[in-house]
Amino acid sequence: MLLPLLLTALATVAEAETIPKEYLEADRKQCNESCTGGGQQKQWCARYCDCTMKKMKAEITFEEYSAVSKAAVEDTPQPPNPLDKLSALATSCAQETK
Repeated sequence: MLLPLLLTALATVAEAETIPKEYLEADRKQCNESCTGGGQQKQWCARYCDCTMKKMKAEITFEEYSAVSKAAVEDTPQPPNPLDKLSALATSCAQETK
């Protein structure tokens, strides 16, 4: 009887695990490189990428992040919910970054 409760608690903790800092830093670097490579000003890109990483840390679980990363590496369809969340936060940051 205690085992199912423990497994549920562990699953909840795993779902809520945040993206590790080193992953966010690597993504921030890639974001800045892609953004400036696309012709945006360096200062705008820094603000946009900082916003995006901050929102990712707050709104995307490591499980969701891993699913998107895995699909990108394996060139398979992206999972819709995490992809929608990422798209929404990127759009929000683009609008907030002036």
